[in-house]
Amino acid sequence: MLILSPAYMAAGVDVQAEDEYTVTMVLEEPNSAFLDYLASPYGPRMISPEVIEEHDEDNAEGYIAENSAGTGPYTLAEASVGDGYTLEAFEDYWDEDLADPEFHTIDLPVYTEISAMQLELEQGDLHALLQGVPSSSRGDYTDDEALSAFALPSYQLSNFLMNPNQEILSDPEARVALFEGIDWNQYTEDILGDSAVPATGDFRRAPSLITRTGSSRTAPRPWLSGPRRTRGGDRHRAQLRLHRLRADGEPGRRRAAGYGPECHGHLSPVLRDLRGLLRGRDRVPDAFVYSGTWPDSNNPYMHGHVFWGESGGLNHLQCSNEEIDELLDEALVTDDAEIFNEAGEAAYEYGCAPTFAWVSDFMVFQPWISGVEEAHSIAAPATVDFARLSIDE
Repeated sequence: MLILSPAYMAAGVDVQAEDEYTVTMVLEEPNSAFLDYLASPYGPRMISPEVIEEHDEDNAEGYIAENSAGTGPYTLAEASVGDGYTLEAFEDYWDEDLADPEFHTIDLPVYTEISAMQLELEQGDLHALLQGVPSSSRGDYTDDEALSAFALPSYQLSNFLMNPNQEILSDPEARVALFEGIDWNQYTEDILGDSAVPATGDFRRAPSLITRTGSSRTAPRPWLSGPRRTRGGDRHRAQLRLHRLRADGEPGRRRAAGYGPECHGHLSPVLRDLRGLLRGRDRVPDAFVYSGTWPDSNNPYMHGHVFWGESGGLNHLQCSNEEIDELLDEALVTDDAEIFNEAGEAAYEYGCAPTFAWVSDFMVFQPWISGVEEAHSIAAPATVDFARLSIDE
């Protein structure tokens, strides 16, 4: 048996195989988030050792790119990287209620232009848009009786990553001043539109179906009442290099000065992937506007760790301090809501990646497809369980 997992989820866990269908997991210390690790779409997974052994030259990465080796209700019947994929229902699926889905074949074409994708949707040739709907089109789709638009609960959020390694933002006070000097209410309305609301807490918003003590503070942040004059006066007036990535993955450009702080803003060249942020100092922006991302699950520890932790997977600009990590580690063991909130307060005052909006999962379907809300995954954006969809008679 082979288990794959993000490193922090597997730390301090001993896995013992009892028989062909049973494992025992022993934790070195209490871990209040462990069950959330197991439930996370990105959490530990047991995979077929035969697949790895048969394709051990690259740990089966090449094989998995064009084949499936999972336990879901569909198999990957065809894979053409960069062109499209085809799924077919798995007749021997373990859940008898989903073993004979309404849709036996799922075609997933790959588009390079959002306009082409929208055109096919509006002509009826494409049956659903699961992601990439431009914010400028969302209101039109919501009002369009020929289509069904959904803004569904999610863990997605928007945050503002600031680079402590650049002189202008080396001081936490300067980072907080910059964040609070921007009119994020207006930014949210202009850029994210109907699919987001201003955030009032340090963590992601917990959808009403899943709540957790300490997962989100309720006291409004200062910036919610409008942008404040940048603290420190002329000391913080400078040239800033910003990069913004929209929720639909399309790079966007907008003058930073249009949202409040007294600075001249221009955007760095589009980065093809986030790893480019750390490849060289001259390519790293002072700040990064992340209009749509998400933690690994609903758990407050998993949010704090991935965004604020020294080894966090979404801490792209490497902004962290020991106090935040220590508070998160303590809260992980104790599951104390107050300590989680202390960690959130510390992260906000340190000014690394404050949250400014909570984002919904916006999808558009042909009106004859039903069961979308039930099939939608709260934890994994742009994801639905195709086996739970049906046809509206």
